[in-house]
Amino acid sequence: YIKLSQGIANTKVFQSPKQVALNSKSDKIVRTGQFGYNRATTRNGEKISIAYRLGADCTVSSAYCVFKITHEEILDPYFLWMWVARPEFDRYARYMSKGSAHEFFEFEEMCRVKIPLPPIEVQQAIVNIYKCANEAKRIAEEADRLSREVCPALLQHVIHS
Repeated sequence: YIKLSQGIANTKVFQSPKQVALNSKSDKIVRTGQFGYNRATTRNGEKISIAYRLGADCTVSSAYCVFKITHEEILDPYFLWMWVARPEFDRYARYMSKGSAHEFFEFEEMCRVKIPLPPIEVQQAIVNIYKCANEAKRIAEEADRLSREVCPALLQHVIHS
């Protein structure tokens, strides 16, 4: 039984849902290592809401599509997430959306997206570099925050001792 209900933001992350259905029997399960996305692209800040699940399994609205990479020896899921997280993909998804008052980027269209497929080792190296760069950025931001909090206290200590 999965108790965690999530929505998907157009910033490409899972988040607390804006609404929780009273009867969530039709919700879809997103397991760790799967993708979820909102096929509706209307009024979404010109972005598509898609995310790759790294945390514990959760449920999402039945309006979302859920999928996984079936041949991870050919396509690294995180590499795919990096590709679809780009602004160029948002523009492509909006352009390829169908409808009038409400537009949708259907799963069939998602499957037709052409992406570069370097060898899996290269994909994994790119993913590792990306993750290391993000971790370095996070550490630098934390160091900056701490220096602003701690340095004034250290200066006061030096001045008064």
